[in-house]
Amino acid sequence: MSEFRVASRYAKALFTMAKEQNVLDAVKDDMATAADLFAGETALTSILKDPLTDAAAKLSALNKVFAGKVQTLTTSFFELVARKRRANALGAIAKAFLALYNEEKGIVKASVTTTVPLTEKLRADFVAAAMRISKAQSIDLIEDVDPKLIGGFVFKIGDLQIDNAVSNKLNVLRRSLITR
Repeated sequence: MSEFRVASRYAKALFTMAKEQNVLDAVKDDMATAADLFAGETALTSILKDPLTDAAAKLSALNKVFAGKVQTLTTSFFELVARKRRANALGAIAKAFLALYNEEKGIVKASVTTTVPLTEKLRADFVAAAMRISKAQSIDLIEDVDPKLIGGFVFKIGDLQIDNAVSNKLNVLRRSLITR
């Protein structure tokens, strides 16, 4: 079974349990921490992805990192995933869980890349624009600074990208001059 299908099924199960036990927000925080941790190449991710490491060793590694820091449900879930030999998919499971949470709460992720850090007014303008475009209840705005843009911005909301960067406009102009 593909990692996507595994992640989706386990994430849905955890989501349902967290909702039933009224610990959805706390488990979401646990999964956000896990997603950040599993995104990088750490000793923990190496252990979890190693097919030669047995389930008990993977569970022990997870307990060392998360013991006492996450909800009881999250700890039980990690134990289940390790026992079922799916610990290598925990990063994907955490991302799938966060996507379910965002969908449930009406949160849409948006990102903006500019040449300088955003002011409070610009940040509010981008959030307002993202809310109008996506019709979301809430926007999770990720900001990035990239001086290579020269000026302008690149704004992404879901699959939509608005590229108003000077560097992009210069590239378009250069390509049109070359083709003529």
